[in-house]
Amino acid sequence: MIFSSPLFLWALGLLAIPIIIHLFQFKRYKRLYFSDISLLKEVQTKSQTKNQLRHLLVLFARLFFIGAIVMAFAQPFIPGEMMNTNEKVVSIYVDNSLSMQNQGEDGRLLALALQSAFEIVASYPRTTKFQLITNELNSMERRFVERDQFLNALDKTDYSSQHQTLSRIVAFHSTSKIESELGQSILYLLSDFSNNVDSNLSTFDSTTIIRLLPLQSQVSQNVSIDSVWFNVPTVQIGREYTLHFKISNHGSSAVVDLALIMTINGKQRNSIVISVEPNSYIDSSMTFIAEDSGFTSGILEIEDSPITFDDKINFAFQVQTKLGVAEISPSSELSPFEQLFSSEQFTYKREQDDRIITDSISDADMLVLNNISNFTSGLMAMIDEYLKQGKNVFISLPANLSDASKQTLLSNLEINIGTWDTARLVANRIETSHPIYKDVFETQPKNLNYPFANGRWRVSIPAATKLIELFDGTPLLSVLNHRNASLFILSTELNDEYTNFHKHALFVPTALNIVLESGLRNQLTYTIGSNKVSMSPTPKEGTTIKSRGDSASFIPGISHDGILLNSMIENAGFYDVFDINKKPIGLLAFNYDRKESELSSVDETALLDAFTSNGLVTEILNGEGAQIQKEINQSDMGTELWPLFILLGLLFLLSESVLLKLFSR
Repeated sequence: MIFSSPLFLWALGLLAIPIIIHLFQFKRYKRLYFSDISLLKEVQTKSQTKNQLRHLLVLFARLFFIGAIVMAFAQPFIPGEMMNTNEKVVSIYVDNSLSMQNQGEDGRLLALALQSAFEIVASYPRTTKFQLITNELNSMERRFVERDQFLNALDKTDYSSQHQTLSRIVAFHSTSKIESELGQSILYLLSDFSNNVDSNLSTFDSTTIIRLLPLQSQVSQNVSIDSVWFNVPTVQIGREYTLHFKISNHGSSAVVDLALIMTINGKQRNSIVISVEPNSYIDSSMTFIAEDSGFTSGILEIEDSPITFDDKINFAFQVQTKLGVAEISPSSELSPFEQLFSSEQFTYKREQDDRIITDSISDADMLVLNNISNFTSGLMAMIDEYLKQGKNVFISLPANLSDASKQTLLSNLEINIGTWDTARLVANRIETSHPIYKDVFETQPKNLNYPFANGRWRVSIPAATKLIELFDGTPLLSVLNHRNASLFILSTELNDEYTNFHKHALFVPTALNIVLESGLRNQLTYTIGSNKVSMSPTPKEGTTIKSRGDSASFIPGISHDGILLNSMIENAGFYDVFDINKKPIGLLAFNYDRKESELSSVDETALLDAFTSNGLVTEILNGEGAQIQKEINQSDMGTELWPLFILLGLLFLLSESVLLKLFSR
């Protein structure tokens, strides 16, 4: 016990006053004469013992009353944790993640957290140093500052797109202490503790007292748009496409007739009404026609409150005017591919196999190797580059395929080519579940007029899928997934002498879908916090990224397969990518992390166990406003005992009055 005003203890000398009064009786007695006092002596002896006991009780009551009042004025208290440290430092983590948009009992959770932080600061002396920690975890937040500077930073705290786990927060605080050469401190965690509680706390120091203030939300309902995607890698102008999406209901009540709106390049293109069962999700789709070419921005949006950051999702894609097809063939005659792709929707280029101009066909979306008998190393390198870029390759094997080419295809692509078979065989099965054929047939085909082969190579590819299978089980057309694309192998030569496949009705959808399925499936959306974006072709030095929201721009880093953002993107929206000549080469759509979408109530017992099980001194604050200050004062500044001594003094004064009243009887 420590006294705030120890000088008042000198007043304990007043205890001598009742003692003096008790020792010296100042009352005068009258002498009365009796003829016989023998009986009175016996009564006097008994009464004197009883009176002395009563006088002692009154004396003690007066002594204790004076002593209690003097102790109360000396302001005794039991020192708390902060009284045992020479330098007083307090760290406060204010969770400003997007889940703090939720509604609490008296307002949004972030506003309640900020108000509680003000109350905590007000509980400490002005000499205390404070540290403000938010989800930004920037270098400025490592500093311990004066109260006024702390409050200024607290006033500027707003929602952040960053999501941090508790282990990262505690680790950040620990390293800040080490850098500032501080010892024991107190860390307040003000959060809804939604999806940020982890168990990686065992490696942190135990010199920090951790105090948790769970902020309970009053709304447990939230709907989020989680993702969007196309089932095709290429979007071409004038065609209808289906955009798939996933929407989650994180609440315990069903969502009925929620309006979902699709906007493409700032224009509303479609809208539907959806319903989602509680604690569930739906995968659905909307259609639109690609009307504008070039880099295109899109938004799917709903209306849901109070959490709104996940009510819309931005996505971006490129609409191509024409798709390019490049064919390499030894013949100069009109080929089936030239007949099919010589239209306004495609750009068709053809090269002779003995004089290939690589630059003229490098930008094609699909490569056709038609009846090439000699697969050179240069040709194999071209095939590999196309597949690496996500572009599909079609190979038809001629009857005069050289043995060296067979060995080259085997060593590079594991395509085992056996003998040439001249038996006439008709196909009897089509892999309709493959993307090439999945939309070609409305129902499973029956009695279909299948293509045939009068001559073909007996091909065996262990990792390939048989798209068109002949009657003996050997493939007529196979597909091998290699690198980032698909390699299609036709086991015969496109010649009337060996097959009718190039004149069959199945040839047109096969060739069209191969080119439509060609290309990398570019990511439609990115999450803020992603530091790498893959782009093909890889951007060069001097690339610039510019925000469409505020026109801010920065220069990203360049890696071998994309660009590095270095945490420069903090807000959801659209970002244009320009090359060194200011030519647009890409459009990126960023959205906030959906980790904050799932709402969860705070389990205080589990929350406390996560810290205490790792040996960390942890408490939970249950008050708010003035109650927080009271809890802090009792824990840190000490427990004041003067009210207890005032109460004891009153009790002793009352007991004295009772004893004096008994004396008067």
